Amino acid sequence: MLAGFDFWLITLSVLVTSATLHYSCSFITRMYLAAPADRSTLLPIYAITIGSMLFCIDNLNWVAMSPIVGAQFSVPMILGSLFAAIFATFNVFSNASEKRLPFSTLINRGFIVGLSSYTMYYLSFASRHPVNDISTDVT
Repeated sequence: MLAGFDFWLITLSVLVTSATLHYSCSFITRMYLAAPADRSTLLPIYAITIGSMLFCIDNLNWVAMSPIVGAQFSVPMILGSLFAAIFATFNVFSNASEKRLPFSTLINRGFIVGLSSYTMYYLSFASRHPVNDISTDVT
């Protein structure tokens, strides 16, 4: 392991990932077996829960594996990353909760999930700005 990695944050990320996988499978099973009226209630709750956990995993990994000392963070980009994670999870769970899906819907939602995941990753990466201690401003 490289010297810049934080072992405890990586361990925490692995634990949160394990919990996310466990809860995702449990939620998908519950949604699949639920009555159609209950699915509309469960879907946003589960999407926010798992989407937030994915967001935490992503940010734990960024902080653990690429520490930027004295970094500044863009709050709108971090919130955009959280929204993208929740949106991707919402689409995955809406796919998983359906008994039958047309192939075109599955492909379209899969594309949306991929685009949302990329957006989450990009916004999370772009939200971190290292602070430059050297100033060339002569005024």
